[in-house]
Amino acid sequence: FRFGGGGIENCAAIPAAVNEMLLQSYENIIRLFPTWNFSHNASYRNLRAYGAFLVSAEVVNGVVSAEIVSEKGSVLKICEPKYGKYILIKKEMPSYFNDGIITIQTEPGEHIIIRKAE
Repeated sequence: FRFGGGGIENCAAIPAAVNEMLLQSYENIIRLFPTWNFSHNASYRNLRAYGAFLVSAEVVNGVVSAEIVSEKGSVLKICEPKYGKYILIKKEMPSYFNDGIITIQTEPGEHIIIRKAE
């Protein structure tokens, strides 16, 4: 790599690209593994998403599971992972994705689970 001027921000393209393959929160909608090849397993812990959410997720053998922690309590809008039907669990109550998206109000410190529907 050759850089003329600038600083560490010039090296951010590769980590940013990998981050966007694993998690996107563009236009307030969280997307898990939006461009990831599901034939490859992957996982991450505590990536930050828009709205003060910490997202931990994994894809194993093509199946996604995730835990989302709301840091400040705000509206969570999440897109259903591709290749299957999933449910969102908030306070032990399951919700199904409607047209591929769920929108819910969260409380500070609340944990939300995403898992494949059985």
